[in-house]
Amino acid sequence: MFRLGLQLTLRSGREALARLLVTAAAVAVGVALLLGVLAEFHAYQDNGNKQCWSCTQGAPVPGTLPAHGELWNNSVDFYQGQTISRLDVAALGPGAPVPPGITHLPPAGDYYASPALAALLATVPADQLGARFPGTMIGTIGQPGLSGAGELAIYIGHTPAQLDQIPGTAWVTSINSAPDHEVFSPFFRYAFGIGVLAVVFPILVLIATSTRLAADRREERFAALRLVGGTPGDIRIVATIEAMISAFLGAALGTVIFLLVRPALAGAALVGTQYFESELTPTLAGYAAMLIGVPIAAAIAALVSLRRVQISPLGVTRRATPKPPTFWRLVALVIGLGVFVYGLSKTTRQSIGAPAYPGLLLTMIGLVIAGPWLTAQAARLFGRIALCDILIGQAGLPAAAGQHLISGISAIPGAAVYPLYDLSAGAEPKMVAVSCADMRAVGGLGQCAPGMRAVQVQDDSIFDDNPVYGDKPIVSATSPAYTGNLTTLPLQTVLVKVNSPATLERVRTYLAVNAPPQVGGDSGNSPTPSRTFGETLQIRTARATTFEKIMYAAVALTLIVAGCSLAVSVGGGLVDRKRPFTLLRVSGAPVSVLSRVVLLEAAVPLATATVVAAAIAYATTLTAFLRLAPVGTAIPQLGRDYYTIMGIGLVAAFGVIALTLPLLRRMTAPSTIRFE
Repeated sequence: MFRLGLQLTLRSGREALARLLVTAAAVAVGVALLLGVLAEFHAYQDNGNKQCWSCTQGAPVPGTLPAHGELWNNSVDFYQGQTISRLDVAALGPGAPVPPGITHLPPAGDYYASPALAALLATVPADQLGARFPGTMIGTIGQPGLSGAGELAIYIGHTPAQLDQIPGTAWVTSINSAPDHEVFSPFFRYAFGIGVLAVVFPILVLIATSTRLAADRREERFAALRLVGGTPGDIRIVATIEAMISAFLGAALGTVIFLLVRPALAGAALVGTQYFESELTPTLAGYAAMLIGVPIAAAIAALVSLRRVQISPLGVTRRATPKPPTFWRLVALVIGLGVFVYGLSKTTRQSIGAPAYPGLLLTMIGLVIAGPWLTAQAARLFGRIALCDILIGQAGLPAAAGQHLISGISAIPGAAVYPLYDLSAGAEPKMVAVSCADMRAVGGLGQCAPGMRAVQVQDDSIFDDNPVYGDKPIVSATSPAYTGNLTTLPLQTVLVKVNSPATLERVRTYLAVNAPPQVGGDSGNSPTPSRTFGETLQIRTARATTFEKIMYAAVALTLIVAGCSLAVSVGGGLVDRKRPFTLLRVSGAPVSVLSRVVLLEAAVPLATATVVAAAIAYATTLTAFLRLAPVGTAIPQLGRDYYTIMGIGLVAAFGVIALTLPLLRRMTAPSTIRFE
């Protein structure tokens, strides 16, 4: 029977060969997508478990420099919206700890840069970037010190005397070796978990659907084998061999496809991080699961499909037309939604969303079960001006040095300076004075009361999100007046308005060289030099942006998988109904009419499932977001990008379905009429 099964699968005519190839191709698509999801998730976990060297907390520098350890000034900088991790370091003696990614500390006057930053330094004018970093590049930072291939990072060597003069410098004797817990926040885990489930489930449905291709025709063959003496066991062997061969070929082809696209996937930064290609892997367990698990699952699906043939050899020809789906199919969907909502009510930041996972899985299963009823109901219905950047640069300089800094920035073409002066003298809360004329010139940051020359404000609001978006202007009509001479005050902060991205980077470089850097201790959430309001907003909305990317990727992949599943179903349905379609055509029905029938059959369930699933998905994920997102995180909105991706996904799905229409014309041609 094994030989017979191989013969029937590989050498029993063009129809069997076409079925084998189509099934293998459909399985390959599902396996390639599934490997990509598993690889992305592995890279995300691997990246989250990396040593967070920037989390190192040092001690105040003693009055007399110690003979061991190192001086450490960790800060962040920006270039065209990208964050640059900067570490200024000076060894105090032999055995000083070395950050990951290099073998020894850079000597004074030298530095190591990440490959991405090194490439930028080689192409960008020095006055926009390179002049910020003193010294000569002597090498690149290796993979252990970076979160991804696109990360911008630099280690700069100094003498202890030089670095000790820079505010914010700390004494470090050991470098943090633990991972950054911020990366594995409960919200982020939950978001990625939803994305993985949302993609994996439809892919598994695709694989199961593809292995059931042309099931009716195969069942007729199996029934014929029963009529000539085949036992139920013989039929099971033949069906298992056929299913496993096509599934194994598809799994192998899907693995090859994944390996070919992995370099592009590594650079895609689907969840906001450009991973290293070596990290983007489903691991050996993932490969084994695809090459072994998929054929086994296909064999099980084939055996389940034989339940109607096992009754008797005539079971297939005598079967009755199945009853139409009833509204009871909605029960599973309602139960799934109820369990999901209950799980959300029990979810906390500590439980990382685990109580909601069973409900999410049940909801997806419920959508599959309720799909025929929803399709039937839908079928019945069918039957009837450029903006300038504002740059924040923290200075904290005495009056004379501050005026010198202001003059230097003003000398850069295209830059206008609006200083804020320190009134607090170290007291809390910090207060600054600002010119009312400057605020009018900047625009959008508030207005003083009429007749005011200068006002006092609390400087905390300066480092919030862009006041235009956050509705928190720096000054207002209620701000108290300041009557002193502004130029005699220490310079606290400068606002710089620029006319182009190049000017922005020149100003940022000037500030990095001429104003002391500040410690960036929490990777960008504390005040740092030279950050625009837009970049501040970008940092604060990074989590929401990542969540949106996961959701968009899930939507697009799900629709593509849905199209592939429908293409397989349509192709199988055409093969199963070759006889009636051929008879309709020879009796005068145009091919265009038959094509419209096939398209309508595919369009109704796809459109219906898309609307229902999108509504359920957004409602449930929004509920989860409101419960788990950190306070202050912006709520993701369904904007133009969402609808664009939905539209592209639907067009791609219908495009895949349309590829099956040439098969309809060929198989119903009068010259090829032949019924087994």
